[in-house]
Amino acid sequence: METARIADEAEHAGHTPALVCSSQIRAALYRLVHAATPRLPVLAFNELGPQLNLETIGTVNLGQPATV
Repeated sequence: METARIADEAEHAGHTPALVCSSQIRAALYRLVHAATPRLPVLAFNELGPQLNLETIGTVNLGQPATV
């Protein structure tokens, strides 16, 4: 799974990766990626506080591999 590779690379670089998505797909996306990357948090945008500073390290597209 490409998402697992990107998350592992981010961890090795000293980052704390998280997969952020809409609240409508959060639960299903969590179930999908949890088997391959159990340590990767899956959060909805509305769960993030305004003080949080995010850096995009990759994008997951439906039907396409993740890109960096």
